[in-house]
Amino acid sequence: MMNRLRATDGYAVATAMIEMSIMLTVGVASFAFVDTETDSSRRERVHETRLNLTEGVIAAEIFQMSRSWPSTAAQQFPSSCTQASTQSLCPQPAQLKAQFSSSDFKLDPEWKVQVRDDADDVTGKHYDDATVLGRPTWDQNANGEMWVRAEGRLDGKDRVVVARVRVERKPLQFPDGPFVAGSFATGNSGNKIIVTTGGKNGIVRCDNGSASPSYKDNDCMGYDTGQVSPVGTVLSNPDMDMNLIPPGMLDSLRAMAQSKGTYYASGCPANPSGEVVFVETGTCHYNSNMVVNSQAAPGLFIVNNGTVKVDGTITWYGVIYAVNAQNSTNVVVEVTGNTDLRGGTFVDGMGRLSVGNSKLNLTYDPFVTQNRTAFGTAGIIQNTWRELTTG
Repeated sequence: MMNRLRATDGYAVATAMIEMSIMLTVGVASFAFVDTETDSSRRERVHETRLNLTEGVIAAEIFQMSRSWPSTAAQQFPSSCTQASTQSLCPQPAQLKAQFSSSDFKLDPEWKVQVRDDADDVTGKHYDDATVLGRPTWDQNANGEMWVRAEGRLDGKDRVVVARVRVERKPLQFPDGPFVAGSFATGNSGNKIIVTTGGKNGIVRCDNGSASPSYKDNDCMGYDTGQVSPVGTVLSNPDMDMNLIPPGMLDSLRAMAQSKGTYYASGCPANPSGEVVFVETGTCHYNSNMVVNSQAAPGLFIVNNGTVKVDGTITWYGVIYAVNAQNSTNVVVEVTGNTDLRGGTFVDGMGRLSVGNSKLNLTYDPFVTQNRTAFGTAGIIQNTWRELTTG
């Protein structure tokens, strides 16, 4: 009996069981720790992905604003855009989603973005949902600034970002002179002043050679001495650029007119007034009695493919610009009759400019020609981006 009690047979099994229990406990604890860390990492990753989604939405909407700044009520943005929206002024859902490759975007992301005008007073510089979301969805105060609010939802939780956006104004510099054209002529002979240049030079691209200006026989500069004042302020420069406005800037002006509701795909408006009026294709003829724009707010009238004739009793403050996409060498812009154009007129290519009949028809005004601007890109104003706390 004593020998049996002193025997050690069986202790190995007990020891092994104890060691296995300890190992199992450590293993389970390790698995729990790793699982906790993995879940924490996943939550952090989804949290950041949710922010990436929200920032992507706000960037996509700012891109839409760059293409069509909502400067009029007719061009206002939708009250809100979501992943289900199909309006052209909303971010395109398929394009937006294609920008992200994270596996977390398989969690059915949702988003919403809203555009609102800011206020002119100090409250307009600070964002508050209750105040801002009740404002117009277009730039009603015409200060070139608006609020954008974007909300991204992923895995059942939201992140909200707001920023104030400003549209860039790019300077548009025409040559400092009353006109540029392929060639220039007046509508009659004589010494009556028809163009006053203010001492600046009108430019023609044709080569005048050694001939002096003569109304009867000069196809390049067809006017009589004394019709342009001061004398000698029409010069020949065959090296002058054929296109005074680069294609990119012309596209900006086209988009600017579209955003203001002054874009015409074909035909001409009855009244050519406006900050920027863009006629894609048209034969524009104005011969009524009217005042176009004002001295304080002159305009820019652009015809891409077509001609312009102004011969009524018209006082016109602004610039007439013919792109001459048809590459005509004939008269593209004609200013005559009782017209009083105060600004300048410019014709691309070798198109001809004809001015005058029996009175002063063109008075160069550098304030009008040298202070034009076009919409550029829209961008976030520094220090206005911030994330809102969601409830």
